[in-house]
Amino acid sequence: MERKRINVLYNRKPIENVPGVFIIVLLTIATISAGAIDLPGLPVEITGEISPYYWLNLTETQKEVKGRRVTDTERKYYNGFNVKTAYLGFDFDVTENIDAELTLYYSEDTDDFIRYAYVGLDNLIPRHKLYLGLVKMPWVDYEDGIWGWRNVKHVGVDEFDFVDESDYGIGVEGTVVKGYVQHHVTFTNGRGFEPGGDYYGNERGKDVEYRVTFFLPPTSGFFAGLSINGLVHYGNLFADEYTFYWHAGDVDLTFGPFTELCYGGLVSFEHGFFTLGAGYFEHIRGRILHEYHEDPPYHEPYYKDVKSRLITGYGTAHLSGWFGLLGRFDLVDPDTGRRDEKYTPYWDESFDAYLDVTAGAGFTFYEGHFKFVPNYQTRFPEMRYNIAENQYEDYHPAYFVTTEHRFYVNMDLIF
Repeated sequence: MERKRINVLYNRKPIENVPGVFIIVLLTIATISAGAIDLPGLPVEITGEISPYYWLNLTETQKEVKGRRVTDTERKYYNGFNVKTAYLGFDFDVTENIDAELTLYYSEDTDDFIRYAYVGLDNLIPRHKLYLGLVKMPWVDYEDGIWGWRNVKHVGVDEFDFVDESDYGIGVEGTVVKGYVQHHVTFTNGRGFEPGGDYYGNERGKDVEYRVTFFLPPTSGFFAGLSINGLVHYGNLFADEYTFYWHAGDVDLTFGPFTELCYGGLVSFEHGFFTLGAGYFEHIRGRILHEYHEDPPYHEPYYKDVKSRLITGYGTAHLSGWFGLLGRFDLVDPDTGRRDEKYTPYWDESFDAYLDVTAGAGFTFYEGHFKFVPNYQTRFPEMRYNIAENQYEDYHPAYFVTTEHRFYVNMDLIF
């Protein structure tokens, strides 16, 4: 799996993919200019989106911690402009049952330039669509449609790298029970949309991701917009048996392949005046260590795992056709615990979690083609109990800083 972002909210690096930015901007201008030209019979729909933003840091993170000065690179009132994402999509309708999509892509978090490139075959399986190529993964794009503010923040499982947006492989999406159950499954390389070997350097390993969605029938009245969604992702299936070997005296150690498991669920509710979502996800990365002893001869396998956890909730109040309020929280623990069956067979809880909170107002102009979203984002480090001093204290594994604050103005041009 591709791993792109670390400390997403506050990691601000220079734009590296400058050619990609200029190419997308030029193509966008050309596309908008060509919009007035009538090309009858052309089976191509062109869409695009550019999301620039301005940020202002409101936190002074240089502090004295027990006589020791700790300095972060961000100072109070540092500010700047950037482009969060940019898309330019081409949808080709080849025949009634065959289509294709090519989406050029820029993100501040990765240098990749293509997000989707696949062929879609309709009704090859009744009520289902088959995708081949650089395909959409089942979860991220779907939850983006519920959250609705990707120009402000990506959905939690994408923002904190639990699963990827797209990958090379095949996918099947369709309806199990019309109006009640819909699902989407992919079988992919497990390396995200970044070319090259997979995240673990293993070409044999493959990933499987599955989403299932249950809807309430339209006759449910007020609760007709309620849906329950489940996610399961298993990574590095069919990988090589061993990836590392070490000899120490009369003991041989062989490390099995890394595996990855992500699972969770989301409950969402959409109504004419508001949208709500709440989800819980866990992400486990681990491998088996095989210990072979010569004297006396025996074999002892045991697991070594690291677990991450995400609790997310968000909502939008649609107060009018052009104005709404949005809010979101993400409680993230990137290292909820470690398990080593040989020495600590239980989950050893750690203290590196943090809470991200976002609140803002969304303004929509020009019939939905332009969005303007001033918003405030903050991060609360996890509290830990200091046994030596008999008190609670803020804890952050990198900087030992307290609450961090930022102000953003996110914009979105959609065409």
